[in-house]
Amino acid sequence: MRQFTKLLVTLVAFFLAVGIISCGGPSSPDATSVTGNNTSVVAGDIAVSSDGGTTLKYVPADSWNESTYTDYTVIGVCVDSSFMINLVNEQMTWNAADEKYPDTAGWDLPTRVQLKAVYDAMSALNTTLARITGANKLTGSYYWTSETYGDNNVWDVDLYNGNESHLYYKTDSNNVRVVRALD
Repeated sequence: MRQFTKLLVTLVAFFLAVGIISCGGPSSPDATSVTGNNTSVVAGDIAVSSDGGTTLKYVPADSWNESTYTDYTVIGVCVDSSFMINLVNEQMTWNAADEKYPDTAGWDLPTRVQLKAVYDAMSALNTTLARITGANKLTGSYYWTSETYGDNNVWDVDLYNGNESHLYYKTDSNNVRVVRALD
């Protein structure tokens, strides 16, 4: 009986290693499909896709290993169960950002509320971003929002302290980190 048990354990280990069977759970090498507003997605989870971003799957941050997910492209990092940020920080004027990321493109400039959520989750987000090749960590500086103030100014959020202001003009250069809904 002991030899049978050893053989069974060896076979199960082999099948797990080659992907014929999966033990499931957060440490599984298979990304979990999520549709709509799923409360199991938390700050730092990684949004991946194998079809160019049409169908998103989410990998818990603590089980991320790039060599395991070679069939997937990293799309972004989840801030909460409703939206994610992109992987790269950019510097540009608000006018250029608004033109590059129109409301209909999928990726948009964040609202003040969304940037406040990014600020609140910044530690978890930066931990995950540091683990993704080609991604840039968030910095403690001003980031554009999608919200204008009057004709010439724009609301921004300082990710150093979470403060909001509207001192910058649309023609000033500032940090840009776009967001995308998970729905």
